Amino acid sequence: MTRLVELIGTPEVVNNLSQVPSPYTLKDAEEWLAVVSGEKFNLNIFLDDALIGAVALSDNHDGSYELGYWVGSEYWGCGYATEAAAGLLEFAAAQINPLNVSASVFQGNYASANVLKKLGFNATGEGEVFSLSRQEQVATKKYIYKG
Repeated sequence: MTRLVELIGTPEVVNNLSQVPSPYTLKDAEEWLAVVSGEKFNLNIFLDDALIGAVALSDNHDGSYELGYWVGSEYWGCGYATEAAAGLLEFAAAQINPLNVSASVFQGNYASANVLKKLGFNATGEGEVFSLSRQEQVATKKYIYKG
């Protein structure tokens, strides 16, 4: 759990996530793991047996899902988020038909937007979300995927 706190708690990571508080504590990690431990579309990303990030599909309870992911900043630019999200989408598509997935990225987060484009997501517009880490509304770009 310490590794989770160390990776997700850096300003570079946490300030690009909407539902993660800052500072991120061991208690936050424990609560998060308790919530997601039984969810089949919530996966950790490992490299050489070390946690480097996570990827998840959250059920919107309307027949659609929302994709979320993060990777520790020292692993950025290596394709891990794209690879993990592609695997998760493939896994979900084998169980959900049709698979409709939305995602959003903070304006200016070009790397995350590129991940979505590589996965076949299409931009659908702009919006805003409240960021727990920033404690403010943040402009976003919205995307959709139909698998």
